Amino acid sequence: GKVLKADGTAMKGARVTVLDNNEFGYTSTREDGGYDLAVNGGADLTLTFEQDGFMSVQRTEPIPWQDYVDIADVVMTPYDTKVTDIDENASIANDDSST
Repeated sequence: GKVLKADGTAMKGARVTVLDNNEFGYTSTREDGGYDLAVNGGADLTLTFEQDGFMSVQRTEPIPWQDYVDIADVVMTPYDTKVTDIDENASIANDDSST
């Protein structure tokens, strides 16, 4: 498979792991965004894709015995830099104009 940025360019260095299966270790995406990861087949596995500054992505795929699977491209979206501070102690306005 490949990991891409929202603009369609390759994402180098994204971490790819198998959810709840630490024994499979991890891999990182190459310069072209591609990756390879050897796992035990015969079940559905959930791959997790992570990169600093981007929202993580998960994909669940059926993995057959003694075969390989080409996973569809994954697109990772960066966190928005526009931030709104919220005051947790602010009172909620009660707009009860129906009375």
